[in-house]
Amino acid sequence: MRKKSELDDLAIDVSFGDEFGNGLGPRMFSYDELSKATKDFADEEKLGEGGFGAVYKGVLRDSNANVAVKRVWERSKEGIKSYESEVKIISRLRHRNLVKLIGWCHEKELLLVYEFMPGEMECLLVVGLWCAYPSPIMRPSMRQAIQVLNFEADLPNLPSNRPIPNYDIPGTSVIGTSEPGTSVTGTSESGSISITMPR
Repeated sequence: MRKKSELDDLAIDVSFGDEFGNGLGPRMFSYDELSKATKDFADEEKLGEGGFGAVYKGVLRDSNANVAVKRVWERSKEGIKSYESEVKIISRLRHRNLVKLIGWCHEKELLLVYEFMPGEMECLLVVGLWCAYPSPIMRPSMRQAIQVLNFEADLPNLPSNRPIPNYDIPGTSVIGTSEPGTSVTGTSESGSISITMPR
């Protein structure tokens, strides 16, 4: 059950101009739509969490489409400006290795909606963990990482007991899936990040 907070009555001033009013590209969702899609942002639907906020798996009722909903916690002027920029910039990007932004919501909270494709997200997550492996000799070269992202090489088998180092990564977001029921967590003085693999 979502706790009522002072944010429920917060008037968030976000403006995207007229560029999203033509029905093309990302669309605006209502808070109610995304709350229902994520089962009221249930813990069991959470994919990841960090200093930026949390990401939840969801299913849109009208299209039955799988989505990942990013719940942005930062509501300062800088945070809202960053939110606006993310919507405007990511909505224009088209690349097979980028998760597509399909919508947003700034009713009660700042929310971003991405398409959710488990296979591709697993690839992005594993490569991200591979590149950040504590031991430098275990990290891939740029060429190796690109080959895996382009599905030209198999995903690496990372040790299941690998240590999780401390990272200074406030504002970093990770969305992905791997073995059901497992989790990865990292912390630092300025923030923390955890990834829970959906069942």
